[in-house]
This record gives sequence, C-alpha cells and structure tokens, in this order.
Amino acid sequence: MEKDTDGRSILFRWRWEIMRSDLPAPARHIAHTLGFHMDLEGAGCQVGKARLIGETGLSERTVKTHLRLLEAEAWIRVGRGSRGIAGHEANRYTPSIPERVGSELPQVGSELPQGGAGATPGVGSELPPNSTSNSTENSISSVFDHWVTERRRVLGTKRTVPMKATKVRLSKIRARLEEGYTVADLKRAVDGCLGHAFNVENGHVDIELICRDQKHVEQNLSRADKSPADGGSAPFGSGAARIV
Repeated sequence: MEKDTDGRSILFRWRWEIMRSDLPAPARHIAHTLGFHMDLEGAGCQVGKARLIGETGLSERTVKTHLRLLEAEAWIRVGRGSRGIAGHEANRYTPSIPERVGSELPQVGSELPQGGAGATPGVGSELPPNSTSNSTENSISSVFDHWVTERRRVLGTKRTVPMKATKVRLSKIRARLEEGYTVADLKRAVDGCLGHAFNVENGHVDIELICRDQKHVEQNLSRADKSPADGGSAPFGSGAARIV
C-alpha cells in the first residue's frame, strides 16, 4: 500500500475500516494484531501462527478459521514468507481493502458523517452504534435452539422436559463465541456430545456442560470429527437409551 495525499499511511484507513466492518470479533482482533506488526506504509508483515496464537490469546483453530475468513473477504493478502530463526515457516500478510468498501480515506479531525453509504469516521470521532449485539444474541439463540432440537431428537419427546434458556446456559454459549468459536463449531460440539453413548447414557448432555470451557468444546468437536469406528460419535436410533 502507498501513503495517501496527506502523507498518512493507508494502513490508517485499513484499521478504521476493519473496526467498522461486520467481521466477527476474533477476525477483527487478529487483523489489529497483524496491524501492529506492519510498517506505516502497510507493506505487510511476516508473522507465524504460533505468535498470533500467543498474542491474541485465541485457540489455534480460531486463528486459522478467521485468517481464512480475512483472506476470503479480501481484507488481507497471504503469501509464503521466509523461514524464521528457529526454522519455522511464517506467512506474509498484506493489508487489503475490499472493493465494496469504497475508496475515501478518513479525514483527520473530521466528524463522523451521520449514516449513508461510504460514511467514514475521522480520528477522535464517535464510532457508529455497535450493531454486533443483536448478531451475538441471534448466534446464541441459534446454538441453544439447535441443542434443544437435537436433544429432543436423541432422547425422545415423551419423557424429555422442556429446556429453559437459563442465564448459566446462555452465558456459557456467549463466552465460547467471544473466544472465537463459530456458531457452526458449537453446533458440531452439540452433535458430538449427543452422539456419544457415554454422555447420553449418563445424562452428560446439557449445553452448559458442552460449552463449559474450551476443553469441553474441543473434546466434543473431536468426537464429531471422528468416525464411529475410531471412537467418534454416531447418531442414536430408536433403540437408544432415553433419559430425562
């Protein structure tokens, strides 16, 4: 990237646009972490995944997933970098502005335009109202509803009491989403748990347990990824043990 006409780095705009985008929080977090390693001209940086994992505090799965998203959405360009001192490979990441975003740069000291396509905030201006709250609530509901549906399917309807969306259950789902797990990840974790004979037979199928922490999510994702022959999960049929 080149500097704009005011001598400021295009990296400045890239970071503003990342903040204003509808990217998931983990993707924005990773992008801003990469931004700290880039020079002011936005020429890119070479960073290993292990370093990104350490600096963001996100899991390896989350970092890989959201790096792919950033590349697919044209927010970064990824190239092969040189080997580091320890011999580990590190990709080279270059900032990129998707064509759909537009071309205007934010003006230093300008006020934030009120609405309208292409409205761009300036330094010191207020950011637009956060629209991620509703999206997060919808994601939580989607995971919870999937669990309720699959639990009823596996355990049967006659003896299965309705599941309440308690504060504890919803907070566990929220916490895992904030750590970077996607809705699809958590739904697969639900499937992995409900397809595991030991969990079903012993009643270890509550969404609070499935999403209790990263360890439980990863454990159930692993079960969903494996075939039944390898000790993974298999859907229960009509002969499965039923629990309340």
